[in-house]
Amino acid sequence: YLFEQNPAVLMIYELGSLQVLAVNEALIRHYGYSQQEILSMRLPDIFPVKEQGPVSDLTRRLIGLSYSGEWHHIKKDGTIITVDVNSHGISYEGRHARITVIKDITANKKAELEIKNLNANLEKKVKERTALLESANKELEAFSYSVSHDLRAPLRHINGYLDLLKNRNYEQLDEKGKHYIQSVLEASNQMGTLIDDLLDFSRNGRMEMKPDNIDMNRAVKDAMTFLVNEITGRKIEWVIDSLPEIYGDYAMIRQVWVNLLSNAIKYSRKRDIAIIEIGSSVNEEENIFFIRDNGAGFDMQYAQKLFGVFQRLHSSGEFEGTGIGLANVRQTIKRHYGRTWAEGEVDMGHILFFNTQNQIKITNDD
Repeated sequence: YLFEQNPAVLMIYELGSLQVLAVNEALIRHYGYSQQEILSMRLPDIFPVKEQGPVSDLTRRLIGLSYSGEWHHIKKDGTIITVDVNSHGISYEGRHARITVIKDITANKKAELEIKNLNANLEKKVKERTALLESANKELEAFSYSVSHDLRAPLRHINGYLDLLKNRNYEQLDEKGKHYIQSVLEASNQMGTLIDDLLDFSRNGRMEMKPDNIDMNRAVKDAMTFLVNEITGRKIEWVIDSLPEIYGDYAMIRQVWVNLLSNAIKYSRKRDIAIIEIGSSVNEEENIFFIRDNGAGFDMQYAQKLFGVFQRLHSSGEFEGTGIGLANVRQTIKRHYGRTWAEGEVDMGHILFFNTQNQIKITNDD
């Protein structure tokens, strides 16, 4: 009863003759043969021709052994299926025989092949996209080289001739003429700074990251050493809280603090005593850092422009700059899977925020 009613496909065949001795209802339903038809067949008859010889040879060597393997069977309608077979020897009505459990894995094999093909196509697309990205990076590098050299060359000529003019004819010029020369020099220098900032912005998006645990207190301290000339002579009250560690690229994050500090120092310049505060808050998912100053502030309706390339909320006459620094901050924080935002009020200072994922790499030493 267990043999006949078992939902698994079962077959018993004689070892010597390979004659099919018994099958259950599950096999009859799955293969389409009648019981009389299947019992008149030998085991190799349900195999494709190219597998009949190998299965016959194998079966005769399996005396006393269990076996598991994959083969192909043919249904009555001619459909070839892939099967996983498990068999072992038994005595059946006084004959040396084997009982075989057959599992149709055709659908599994088809799915595996589809997955394999999908992976192959995906790998091909990845290679194609990688090639396109490498090509785009090379073009960008070529563009950066061109900007670096082709645009700087005219500036060097302008500055060179202006220097010659100042050295040879400066005293012959009236005040307006001298003012014109000075204005051209300042504009040329501003253009040179803008070119440098654009190149930095371009390189920032392609720079290879070297992530590790970062002590943000050290990053802020190191950033301040880069700005010693901007701080010297200023009355600045610093309020710096203890900051948490993050995981990221130290050089990039240090530059983020350089840009944020420089921004706060610059826009609080008109205060007798500038107050710059650095702090953070931590939750289970993220670290949020901020830098607050009591400087010029801005109108909140323009907050989204603050981190855009060339987006300036104050004229260059009021505060120098190219509008690239905060754009670099946003680009770097995006590469660290974070975001940037700001709050402010005109003439009441502003706060710049950025967040990072709350994940710190744990080393073996920890």
